[in-house]
Amino acid sequence: MYNDVQDINEFIRTLDQYLKVFIGKRDYLFLVNDSNNEILQHYDKNYKNRFNEKTFRKYYQDKKEYFDNLNIDYHFYIVPDKSVVCRKLLPFTSEFLKRDHDKIKDISPDFNEILTPLDYNISDSHINHDGATKMITHMISEIFPQLSVNDVLSLIEKNTIVKHVLTSGDLLLKENWSYSLEKSEKYSNIPVRTRINIQSFKKLLAPSKFYSKRELLYYHNFDSFSNKKILVLRDSSAAYFINSLMVFGKEILFYWDYWKLNKELIDWFKPDIVLEIRTERFLENKDFA
Repeated sequence: MYNDVQDINEFIRTLDQYLKVFIGKRDYLFLVNDSNNEILQHYDKNYKNRFNEKTFRKYYQDKKEYFDNLNIDYHFYIVPDKSVVCRKLLPFTSEFLKRDHDKIKDISPDFNEILTPLDYNISDSHINHDGATKMITHMISEIFPQLSVNDVLSLIEKNTIVKHVLTSGDLLLKENWSYSLEKSEKYSNIPVRTRINIQSFKKLLAPSKFYSKRELLYYHNFDSFSNKKILVLRDSSAAYFINSLMVFGKEILFYWDYWKLNKELIDWFKPDIVLEIRTERFLENKDFA
């Protein structure tokens, strides 16, 4: 364990100039080599931040105004980074922590306050199903004020089941893993809790022009809590929200939009509710530089 690290770049070079993944306490793995520089943006005092608050707020306000004019209920949520929630499990300690999210807490609540390291799998860079469910209880109780957080959790537990599935996280992928093949076996095929929707639903097809290299998922739920059409503007973290969010929409569409508003999609789908779910480290996206 390295204490009170001041220069994270130097720390990484000291360990290995080609390091892609940190091994922290309790064998938790942390992503180092991502283009959004998760570790550096949070813990390096010298890191040149690419997040532009003014540009981001304009992005958000323009989109909110667009949806308001269409009488669509729009909400923006940020999924906290693993290195923030699991800060005490990093292979170093630092008194310094910087988060772009701190500048825009009026737009998205800080779910770091309710999440724990158990809400992140040891070998994956994303939130897990349990963490996503925690977030959803607060999100849905905001969208449907008649439901308390406990009401939402009860609906999720009634309409989903938890299975333990053997999995290997994205931090073991060839482009991320930094150590020996033998060492990776320790983190491979670990049983993790996965939530499965057990309602009566069918998968639908959207018009072909809305499909891209990223997966588009479109469902009709015959047992939905509401008759609402929900559009989820997503990135990779949203994969862990799908089965629980499906409980609440008669039709629900998960669309990988790359931060770009597709008005043609909105005009076709005509959502009642739009949820934009973004991973915290992606706020560094170049579109907001």
